[in-house]
Amino acid sequence: MTATFPGGVVLTGRPGSGKTTVVRRTVATLVGHGVRVAGFLTDEVRERGTRVGFDLVVLTPDGRDADRHPLARVGAVSPVTVGRYGIDVAAVSDALPALSGPGDVVVVDEVAPMELKAPGFVAAIASAVTGSRPLLATVHERAGGMATQLRQDPRLHLLKVTPHTRDTLPDEATLLLLRCLEAARHG
Repeated sequence: MTATFPGGVVLTGRPGSGKTTVVRRTVATLVGHGVRVAGFLTDEVRERGTRVGFDLVVLTPDGRDADRHPLARVGAVSPVTVGRYGIDVAAVSDALPALSGPGDVVVVDEVAPMELKAPGFVAAIASAVTGSRPLLATVHERAGGMATQLRQDPRLHLLKVTPHTRDTLPDEATLLLLRCLEAARHG
């Protein structure tokens, strides 16, 4: 018998709204409940207060940062670019195995234009939403394709991150994911 996808939470919002912060806090709370995670985050890289790029950060099952993969840098020479950022699509490919790692909840931060440029990324996300583990994902507010599919998936709870909601959303996301885990265990 094949397990049914138990659903999950998708966070959306404008760049800089706090999506990654909400994911980090949600992961910490889930781990406090004994839940293991598998996946990665996209962290800003700043120099002297200015954003100069992004790294993909693979998570350990207990939510700590493991490997860092440089995803994008301002002015980097690359055949793949998004705005002023040169993209290292190999960084995404290097992080994708984390999605199938040991964990109760799959974490993907973020489904956005940079990540969507990498071969295999869309297939990995499609696999996550047909798997047996709940998903916690962030989705760029205006990205199309897979991002739109996730925002519109009725099995996923869509939560909008704003400066006014980002402090309360980790608790809401945690509760929803714990319910998804419970449903998966009894499904």
